[in-house]
Amino acid sequence: MWQRHIAQVPTSSNGRISPRAGHPPGQLKELHGNLFTLACVDAAGCGYVERDNFEESLTPALDPSKDEKATLGSIDPDNKPRASPLLLAGIARKHAQILGDSYQGSTPTTRDLAALKPPEQSASAPVASVPLSSDLTKDDLPQCPKCRSEILRPGVVWFGEPLPVDVVEETEAVFDDPGPIDLCLTIGTSSRVRPAAGYADMARKKGARVAVVNTSADDANNVRADRDWVFVGDAAVVLPELLRPVVGEAA
Repeated sequence: MWQRHIAQVPTSSNGRISPRAGHPPGQLKELHGNLFTLACVDAAGCGYVERDNFEESLTPALDPSKDEKATLGSIDPDNKPRASPLLLAGIARKHAQILGDSYQGSTPTTRDLAALKPPEQSASAPVASVPLSSDLTKDDLPQCPKCRSEILRPGVVWFGEPLPVDVVEETEAVFDDPGPIDLCLTIGTSSRVRPAAGYADMARKKGARVAVVNTSADDANNVRADRDWVFVGDAAVVLPELLRPVVGEAA
């Protein structure tokens, strides 16, 4: 009998996308922190931390105008990328290999068969260009309510900063566990930044098969032809197809 058990999900995303989509927060290891945590810049002397602050503008000086908000754009729900026939056929073959006689295929719909859009016509919203005043002062920025002498910063890992030690230790503890790892999914990552880039190989050493989902096959490292899989495409399209036999139709 299958047991559904996900030990943990390390992520380099800092936009809290997974929790807002309903992912159990206890499984998520945010290696690069998240934008919705605020922390005093004086971490040692003050240490103030505020989590899950979703206010659109923290101070009046950082509030974009209504006209600028209109430039953010929106995603058309009827204009999302769809899987190509080649991709659907490949995923169906993998399902059949994994599930054997228990796999039941389904006929792709017309929308499923529509070709994927090229990158320049992606359904993502355009990047906002929100100019900020060049004469901002420290007083215009979010102030720490605890020490009242420093400003708040986003709780993300900036270039040159170390990853949070506690999160890394929690993430890597699973590799010290005596139990095996059955499957490792690497989704939407270049697999080049350590330590996360090494997690797939660490999982392989514990018996895991690795499935890579990415827009480029070049980002898949140390793939074993007889053990691992590489699915090239948009994760928003590929993952629902891969997981359909397990979780059913995506909402």
